[in-house]
Amino acid sequence: MVSTLSGGDYVPVIPFEGASIVGRTKKQRKKQRKHPDSSLVTKTFERDLRDRFPEYSLEVKRGSTGLPKLSERIIELAQPLLEDAESKKEEAISIDLSAMAWNLSLDVGKKREELLSTILKTLAPFSPFRKKALRKEFENLVRRKERLFPHDRRYIASWEVTPRPGSILVNVASLREG
Repeated sequence: MVSTLSGGDYVPVIPFEGASIVGRTKKQRKKQRKHPDSSLVTKTFERDLRDRFPEYSLEVKRGSTGLPKLSERIIELAQPLLEDAESKKEEAISIDLSAMAWNLSLDVGKKREELLSTILKTLAPFSPFRKKALRKEFENLVRRKERLFPHDRRYIASWEVTPRPGSILVNVASLREG
């Protein structure tokens, strides 16, 4: 059995007499640091979220809301973009755009247009898309969200994307109406 210290170093733990010590090679430790397990990422995400919103009493619920996991829904929303992604960075950008489009879908009319304009002004200098193409991508994602999940009104307060070998880990913190 191996135990992890907060610094990422591994310490052998012998659970009972005669048990063998499981060790990790230097290469395995390096790989583990690059790709932390999901529970560690989730705990870090929760801590960061509490640090960002100290004025709120946050209650973390996993799967007990009666609704499907929002992280899975964001991945499903992003699927057309993920299929075209050629790198982990592009996958992360696909999730980012989808999470922003999710929140856009919750507003209507002038408020939605104002929020979209703010997003476009912020992202345009950093985006590989031209502003018109980026707007079109958001509009497509909003329509897709409204088609796939018309009654899911959870607002995404924060999200985090962690690349993993062969996949990505998405953590989402959301707020529900009522």
